[in-house]
Amino acid sequence: MLSTGLFHPGRQHSWQVAAALKSAGALRWYATSIYYDPRRFPYRLASALPGKLGRNVGSQLARRATDLVDANDVRHLPALEWSELLAARAGIRQAAAALNRAGNGIFQRSVARLLAKESVDRLWGFDTSCAWLFEHPLARNSVRILDQTAGYAGKVREILLRQREEYPEYFSQLDVPSASAVAEADREIAAASHILVGARQGVDCLLDRGIDPARVHLLPFGYHE
Repeated sequence: MLSTGLFHPGRQHSWQVAAALKSAGALRWYATSIYYDPRRFPYRLASALPGKLGRNVGSQLARRATDLVDANDVRHLPALEWSELLAARAGIRQAAAALNRAGNGIFQRSVARLLAKESVDRLWGFDTSCAWLFEHPLARNSVRILDQTAGYAGKVREILLRQREEYPEYFSQLDVPSASAVAEADREIAAASHILVGARQGVDCLLDRGIDPARVHLLPFGYHE
């Protein structure tokens, strides 16, 4: 069975993918930046907090884990996910977006270091956090799988720019993917061996751009019952 390294700086449906790969005997590691493991710092500090505070903190942290995934398969890598989450919760969207971009860069470099130590046959990553890594020489010996969860950024930008012209009062500058975000999406697509999308519309967007149909795969999203 070919080994797979799965990576995501946050979560999206990466936990379900990790569980599926594990059940197929194909998961070597699952790299992420926030995953609750009470054995590890700083998560174990929750148990030292008194009474209700400790229970509440522990409960909130436990939401960043799942019984679908074996904690021993998780590789904890740095990113700026906590800072991004705090900025988003505070409503500081521009700061959250900037932290997301910077954190994705830090995370990809950490995955490259992990790959140098624990090589895999397949690298499975998610959109906005793959371009640099998939272009890295270390990744060229692996099959590179891009999970394009959010759809092609170029098509999203095209649709939202039209909508913004018609309904400008409902949009801010951050609602529309930037030209640089589209360029990064194009780099990810170019560097990927295979691209996964969750809906037929996503397939059509890529085929309309001239992407080889053999590289595009429809994989409908699952859910945790």
